[in-house]
Amino acid sequence: MFDGCRYPDEGKDFIHHYMSGDNYVNFLRGVPLHLFPSYDVEKYSSMLQEFPMWKKYAQVWDVMVEMMSTPGVPRGANFEHRGVFNPYMGDVYGLGVIGDKMNEFFAGKISAEEVVRQAGVAWRQTVQEMKEKGI
Repeated sequence: MFDGCRYPDEGKDFIHHYMSGDNYVNFLRGVPLHLFPSYDVEKYSSMLQEFPMWKKYAQVWDVMVEMMSTPGVPRGANFEHRGVFNPYMGDVYGLGVIGDKMNEFFAGKISAEEVVRQAGVAWRQTVQEMKEKGI
């Protein structure tokens, strides 16, 4: 992120400051249902529990906290579409590859076609690895 910038240490300090403590809680409160704590899940979830949006969707948050904080539990969710259970979708979606590739597209590094191609390759690889593990 800071490769080639003039003040990389200051940039890293800013990100650390912004992504910790009350600043991080305020940030998470600003994007309810779109951003879940990416680290110290139990700590930040407890700090957010009194926030009205968290109260409204308490059951969702409880499941997410359990998934994100229990060793050995996949950090994805299973999805069901029209009654068809898909055990791979949570892990595929959890890769974040679409967002990463879209950022590369908007940065002018790859084409829209490459976004789709590279995301597809990553998704197929993830499903294949899960199948090899017996999932």
